[in-house]
Amino acid sequence: ITATAHENGGISPDGEVAVAEGESQTFTISPANGFEIERVEVDGSTLAAADYADGTYTFADVQAAHTIEVWFAAKQVESGVTYYISPTGSDQADGKTEATAWQTLDKVNNTTFQPGDKILFQSGGIWNGWLWPKGSGAAGNPITLGKYGGDAYPIFNGTGDSPLQSTTTNPTAENRFNPTVFLCDQSYWVIEHLEVTNNPRTDRNNLGILVYTTGTVDSGLGDWRVYDVTVRSCYVHDVTAAVSNAKLTGGILGMGSVYHIDGSTVFPSGQNSARRNMVGFDGLLFENNHVKNVAKEGVRTSGSGDGSPFRNQKTHRNVTIRGNYIEDIFGDGIVLA
Repeated sequence: ITATAHENGGISPDGEVAVAEGESQTFTISPANGFEIERVEVDGSTLAAADYADGTYTFADVQAAHTIEVWFAAKQVESGVTYYISPTGSDQADGKTEATAWQTLDKVNNTTFQPGDKILFQSGGIWNGWLWPKGSGAAGNPITLGKYGGDAYPIFNGTGDSPLQSTTTNPTAENRFNPTVFLCDQSYWVIEHLEVTNNPRTDRNNLGILVYTTGTVDSGLGDWRVYDVTVRSCYVHDVTAAVSNAKLTGGILGMGSVYHIDGSTVFPSGQNSARRNMVGFDGLLFENNHVKNVAKEGVRTSGSGDGSPFRNQKTHRNVTIRGNYIEDIFGDGIVLA
């Protein structure tokens, strides 16, 4: 039996496979990541998809020579989908209706979303831990993170843990952060109608909502900027942090850095120095949020570059902060830097 797989996938065994008369031979078809089986032909005739639905095809009682040939195509990614998450849901469900909602932050954190998708948490539901959905939207077609089912906001209580495991022995280092809600190098998002806390311990650099960029993801526009992220109508409160750190903790922050949030360096020293200091946000909007009792900052932007983990060496543009109600702040209310 001669087995042939075209590009973007494989078949096993492949090539000319000797089979004793009357025996059977099973072939396993494996598309490459991001691809699916487009067509399978046996002896020149196209098989029905049901004949290889489990990714295998078996020649039974072989009495003559045969051929099997496989083609692959890019997988069609579904976009513009609304996903629902409920404390009483199930991660084994499809998440696409209120009756088939997902349940956990882990499910959302391990899903890459597409332009136009909506990620909606049940009104009044409570989740403990950090939230970091993956993927980027597109211009005019953002990914939305919000709520469904009532007026009450879903509640996210941070635990003072980081989405990335720390590589530094100093948990209060100025370049290590522990946000409850997090985006990193992700463009075209809207975050709205969430209640966020992060107050279990005072020896960490805790944040409520952190929009972050390291300049390591190509925007598709010829640069490494993050485009058009909005945080609006959220209630962020009771965020504690180490008093000794810099002013990079608190309620809602947009930050560019040459460090990952676990403290590891994005670029080795001396490499890509121009790019290190010329990336950031283009289109960042924080509006109509309520921020209360957080340390240190209420709402701010900041950045870093060579020689400094802090301040504004990263370049941001088209940043708007408006309509926010900020009270009981340990440090600064609003900083645009």
